[in-house]
Amino acid sequence: SYIFMGDTGSLFLGFMLAAVGIKLRFPANFDIVTWMVPVLVLGVPLFDTTLVTLSRIRRGIPISRGGKDHLSHRLVALGFTKREAVMTLYLIQGMLGVAALVVMQADLLEGYVVGAVVLAAAIYGAFKLEQLDLSQTNPTPEGKPDPVPLSQRIQRFRTGPLPKAPGSGVGAEAVPQEEHSGSVR
Repeated sequence: SYIFMGDTGSLFLGFMLAAVGIKLRFPANFDIVTWMVPVLVLGVPLFDTTLVTLSRIRRGIPISRGGKDHLSHRLVALGFTKREAVMTLYLIQGMLGVAALVVMQADLLEGYVVGAVVLAAAIYGAFKLEQLDLSQTNPTPEGKPDPVPLSQRIQRFRTGPLPKAPGSGVGAEAVPQEEHSGSVR
């Protein structure tokens, strides 16, 4: 791409889009249906942000660290060229725009059916995109410890410090079983 907004430009643009989305009113329809319109219109950036945030939390990577685990990078990892990845995102956003137009004119049941179909597709897509090998997408900066995945952090929280492996010099001191009941302290 030839245009680079940086953090300030993208934060300003995101703020303005969110403010416009909140201020939108559709007097011809019920608010209980039309709240989905701004969510659908901003569907690709919302999906990308949610996917990257949850993925980094799951993998134990700071969410503020840059990386190549965004939606466009994942599409390239699936075998798309950069151009095809961008065109795919345009197509998805166009379909979400059409869905938003349908929801604007829909009654309650139709609007929620469209929303449920889009939500199911997003969950399925997130599940499939999380299957990719992302081990090299967020390299650890020099001098920093490797991230600990969420599953290991939860296990450590439940069981206490990990016992030291014999001769490895890795791990914490062993915790006697009578001191630790396995419940949350």
